Amino acid sequence: MRKKLLASGCSFTDNWWTEKHDIPVWPEKLAENLEMPCINLGKRGLGNDYILNSVVDKLITHRDQIGLVVVMWSNFTRIDFEVEEDADIYSGLPWTSVMNSSKTPQENVRAPLSSFMKDNNINGTMIYRKPFEIKHLVKKSLRTFYVFQELMLSMKMPYIQLVGTQPLPPSIYTAASGFLINSPYMDKIDKSKFLGFPIFKPIGGWCVDDILDNFDNVRISEKDYHPNRRGHEIITEKLLTTIYRNSVE
Repeated sequence: MRKKLLASGCSFTDNWWTEKHDIPVWPEKLAENLEMPCINLGKRGLGNDYILNSVVDKLITHRDQIGLVVVMWSNFTRIDFEVEEDADIYSGLPWTSVMNSSKTPQENVRAPLSSFMKDNNINGTMIYRKPFEIKHLVKKSLRTFYVFQELMLSMKMPYIQLVGTQPLPPSIYTAASGFLINSPYMDKIDKSKFLGFPIFKPIGGWCVDDILDNFDNVRISEKDYHPNRRGHEIITEKLLTTIYRNSVE
């Protein structure tokens, strides 16, 4: 039995955005190049809590079938909850994502954290008063990346991680970079398997959005920033280069 590629992410990974344009997303293209079957857990609008947990849940039940795990992390401000009510939206995966903001987002699949808590009668130990500070968002994300890395190592599972969409507003990249540099996780992340680390441009990092900005005609449209066919090809090429380099080393 051929080992499978397991991928997870948000809308940069989910083919919901691209199938109507007949565009194969990067997990499909990467799996084709590697001659591996593909399991794509990417779900539009969701965040890093979902991405990590979706991979864990799949490996618990299908570990022997998986030969490579690739995760494309999402926006740091998204906070995910597992609630049965949203199972119909995400094809049987009961997750919802809320925004770390007091403003209602444009996407109808997410709501502000405060309204989510109120609507679901959540209180007590989980009290929402104001948006989390930048340092907390960076710390939470780095912890997630490190947990994923250590889990893959403990399972002896080949892996790659990278960040897809802009993780935070670029206007606060300098502040976020400072928190990342001073984080105890900074030197714990294996940069050879984390494309673009340390993520933020002011300190030499990048996310997929940054890479795509270097090319013309790689988005679905001027109003839809998701990668088009060429965009997904560029992502696939980046991943293949890393896979081949790591296999040689």
